[in-house]
Amino acid sequence: MEENYFDPLDHAAQRLAERRNFHPENHSGDFITFLRDAYGIREPQAPEDLGKGMIWRLETTTRLLSIWRCPRRNRLFWIAHVIGLLERRESIERQIRQAIKQ
Repeated sequence: MEENYFDPLDHAAQRLAERRNFHPENHSGDFITFLRDAYGIREPQAPEDLGKGMIWRLETTTRLLSIWRCPRRNRLFWIAHVIGLLERRESIERQIRQAIKQ
């Protein structure tokens, strides 16, 4: 098994995708809709300071997610990353701690 593969997180992501009926051809739209519906988070146009060392920023008080203007594939990864942190932060941190101990 690859060192950067975390089975429990992969299965959690698959279950979320099935529950929310995410469509492979529209992950971007599905992810943004999920963030809006589940967390009240919107994604406005990214401010200019993103991309200068900062890839994404989530303003918790205003519920705004800003993502650096990057290729679609990268953008999808970062949106999925934010969803993962919101949904499974504890599990992610536990997996990292276990990986560091090995």
